[in-house]
Amino acid sequence: MDIHNDVVVKLSELLRGGIDVHRCAAAAALGRIGDPRSVDVLIEALLDEDPDVRTDAASALANNPDPRATDQLMQNLLGDPCAEVKDAAIRALTALRHQPLVPWLRRLAVRRDPEIVWDDGKFYDDGWDDWVDIQVQAIKSLGDFAVEDAVGDIVVAVDDEMGQDLTEVGLGALACLGEPGVAVLVRFLDSKDHRQRRLAVKYLVESDAMSARKALAAALADSSAEVRLAAARGLAVHDAKDPRLAALFDDRDPVVRAGAVALCGWDHPGHLEAMLSDPSEKVRRAVLAIVSDNPQCLDAVRITAQLTDALSANDPETAAVAADALASVAPATAFDVLARVAMDDRKLTEARVGALKALARLDDSRRIQTATALAADDQREIRYQALVALARMAGAEGEEAALASLMAALRGESAPQPEDADETEITAGEGTDDGEIQILTDDDSNAGPEVERSEEPVPTSTLESILGGDSPHLQAVQRTSSKVELSDRDLEFFGLTQRKMRKKRVDPAPKIALHLDIPRFAARVAGDVHRHEMATALSAQLTAKDPELVLAALESLTRIAAQLRTLPQPIIDTLADMVGGKESQRRLLALRALGVTDTPRAMRVLRACLHDSDSFLRTESLRALSAQGALEPVQAESLLNDPDPGVRLAAAEALSRIGSDENCETLADFAFAFEGYHHREVAKILRDLAPQDASRRMLDVLEQPDRRREWQAAIEVLAELNELRLSPRRSDEGTHESIGNAPVR
Repeated sequence: MDIHNDVVVKLSELLRGGIDVHRCAAAAALGRIGDPRSVDVLIEALLDEDPDVRTDAASALANNPDPRATDQLMQNLLGDPCAEVKDAAIRALTALRHQPLVPWLRRLAVRRDPEIVWDDGKFYDDGWDDWVDIQVQAIKSLGDFAVEDAVGDIVVAVDDEMGQDLTEVGLGALACLGEPGVAVLVRFLDSKDHRQRRLAVKYLVESDAMSARKALAAALADSSAEVRLAAARGLAVHDAKDPRLAALFDDRDPVVRAGAVALCGWDHPGHLEAMLSDPSEKVRRAVLAIVSDNPQCLDAVRITAQLTDALSANDPETAAVAADALASVAPATAFDVLARVAMDDRKLTEARVGALKALARLDDSRRIQTATALAADDQREIRYQALVALARMAGAEGEEAALASLMAALRGESAPQPEDADETEITAGEGTDDGEIQILTDDDSNAGPEVERSEEPVPTSTLESILGGDSPHLQAVQRTSSKVELSDRDLEFFGLTQRKMRKKRVDPAPKIALHLDIPRFAARVAGDVHRHEMATALSAQLTAKDPELVLAALESLTRIAAQLRTLPQPIIDTLADMVGGKESQRRLLALRALGVTDTPRAMRVLRACLHDSDSFLRTESLRALSAQGALEPVQAESLLNDPDPGVRLAAAEALSRIGSDENCETLADFAFAFEGYHHREVAKILRDLAPQDASRRMLDVLEQPDRRREWQAAIEVLAELNELRLSPRRSDEGTHESIGNAPVR
């Protein structure tokens, strides 16, 4: 049975006789399917009374070009007043390489041709000339046709001071017009507008013509730094060792010199060493980055002293890159220098961070001691990077001393809690949003001047505002109205409405007490250490009084469990108990950690959460059980009617993994549930699962007039199920076939 043919026939029938929305959908679907048998009906649709249908039909023919459509497409271009139809017709005719289109494209590129029908009423009503959109498409199509005779027309359009800015599209089209186009692009290098010169260089780069290469070399001396750098990129793409690029290393603009180093510095090592002393920090950073990535490009003995001096640069970014370069060039001797910079609290933070990252890469046992000491540094960024280094050494490299230091930081031993400190103390900035708006109560010390309040009562409803508080009609309504019970969440919301909203600047780097900050950071990075010892250490923090520490520990436990595929049973029990708690975020993270294990209790908790009141937990348990192959079809099917769309989609995805015929039918029906809310996602699922069976069910829906409301979804699902795709096995032959269905013959 040729289901593909039945689909094309039914969609063609709808395109001929359906309502407007269904005709548009059918035209678009036939364009995606790309069956040659649909060409005739699409040509007929070019004369449809609805301009949207005509536009969709022309677009469909662009995706499925057939010479039979050229005559009618030309008529639509010349005689259809709708600009969208004209644009789609040009695209379709361009895809067909219809040569009679070219003269009209040349005319449209320079003027609103009077021999073409336009919607003059729309022009006078809206003040918008549709031709300006058609002009852009005409110029692009001339480039696609490679019409060398159109060079002059495009230049006229670009140079028209009273017209729209066509520099980008015009110069792009010229680049496709062979030697004549390249010659004009070269002339644009003499323009007084540096933007035109830069764009000319951009498109000359794409040409292999010798004249283009010569022009790029000449552009290296342009007065604009942007143009010189663009020309350098073009030459470097073809040959990074081109000797003409060497002049840029002495350019007057540091941006150009730095760009030249990044583009081709590796291929011109003779210039790099001298540029380590360049007066521009930007240039020196570029050189140092090259040295860091390619430590053998320069003589290590000669440049080690310069790299060491660069660690003291006034610019912290330069010092950071210098640290990385020194670790690459002289790994045996760099530790002492890098450690001094990292430990020096008089240095800028960026420089210290760069030194810390660099020394952490060295093969020196002292790096663990240094990182441990810096884990309690006063600078927050230093603390974080030190703990990251310890986690990497403990995880990827298996350093036991690093593991011990990280676990000590997690327990709070790096900075013990002061005796007079509150365990849950959070200082300014912590726990707030990243924006600048905060909710301030009337008790805030920086509250603004009080606003005089009116003594008149404020209406409590729209009806009271209209009728007035003493209206007998209002009083009658209030007497007969039932009492409304407010939930705790409603009361909380009304409480927020009584607060004053004012701007307050939030510190981007909040100052948090060390005894709180260090364990939190340690908990966050501990997830990179995939060891049972670390999992046990993290589980000990699940009862901490600091809520942020608990959440960080849960996230890291999930990452460890995902790698180990299991956790010790005491940790499983603790996580299961947390899922039964009240705090929603803790419950979700605990369930996520359980979801990547396969212990019996974890499975029981996951199944129980399929019916939890929290939709996030239902979604998480669905996906976890499905991933482990422990989900029963009936469980997933029952959740297709869940009130939360995320749960419904997760249930559909889970059913698709089970993959029985009955589940395919269920999913096909689910495409129409909730007013077709999920039909696009379900169509993608069905395409990989059972495209032919699903297509048949969609066709059945289209045969039922009482389900007309669902036809739009059915048409779009059919388009996805039968869309034309390039066959991966025969792509070199240009053969196309509809995936999951019989090849188009």
